[in-house]
Amino acid sequence: PETNINIETGMDFGFFNNRLNWSVTAYQNSTENQIIRIPMLYESGYSHRWINAGEVRNRGIETSLNATAIRNNNFNWKIGANWSMNRNRIMSLPSEFNGEPYTMATVGGVVYFNAVVGGSLGDLYGFKLMRNSDGQVIYGSNGLPARPANIEKVGNAFPEWRAGLQNEFNYKNFSLSFSFDGQLGGM
Repeated sequence: PETNINIETGMDFGFFNNRLNWSVTAYQNSTENQIIRIPMLYESGYSHRWINAGEVRNRGIETSLNATAIRNNNFNWKIGANWSMNRNRIMSLPSEFNGEPYTMATVGGVVYFNAVVGGSLGDLYGFKLMRNSDGQVIYGSNGLPARPANIEKVGNAFPEWRAGLQNEFNYKNFSLSFSFDGQLGGM
């Protein structure tokens, strides 16, 4: 069966009569014996089978800062910010793969989500552009960029970090709130 082992620690701080609050959390999650679909020889009468194997580790940090900037009888302004990052690492794959990458998904046979021991679940593999010694792209006789023989890691679908900023304004019985979210990298 699939198993998860989780460790999490965190702290919450309140200042100025709880008008300023800060929270920070760190975690690690290890998942073992994930349910994985693997192909079978068509001669067997089946196209695939399901097995329990592999291990993936996630580690991350989350933090938030919230403040009540203005608070009086008629008007309140609350502002909050958050930031998080998560790193995952493939620790092991099923022995049936014999050390080869496991293609979890592909987009048109051009981009592949390959699981490789030591890599991340979000790693993207594809055909990089071939270049000459001057750095210019090499084109084939068909007018399209030349394709190398093997795929290489071209990026990762997951962001380096994510962050957000929230605002809430209250005036008597009216309320207005808005937020901004962003991330570095990823898709």
